[in-house]
Amino acid sequence: MVSTTPKISKLKHFDPEPEPSAPSVPSASISFSTSFGSEVDVGTNFTFSWTTSNASSCSASGDWSGSVGISGNHQRNLESARQYSFTLSCLNSEGTQASKTLSVVANYIL
Repeated sequence: MVSTTPKISKLKHFDPEPEPSAPSVPSASISFSTSFGSEVDVGTNFTFSWTTSNASSCSASGDWSGSVGISGNHQRNLESARQYSFTLSCLNSEGTQASKTLSVVANYIL
């Protein structure tokens, strides 16, 4: 006699290996340089420069503002006695932001 009952086979469920994730883009890094110290005389034409790596765009805030290049220099007359802060924020190609601030105090130095 032939069985008419259908055979049910047991299938094993398995998870395929996860696809490797794409390597992430390194974060932007920012470096400032200046020949001035952290405290200068009021009236000083304070000059600094910056360089970046892995940055696709940068913007300035604080005592300077706007879109700036991924490297460059800036000059500002420090006309009053106070602390000045120059912040540079840069994005890498994935849109991850990195920021760094350069601060200087203008004072009446005798």
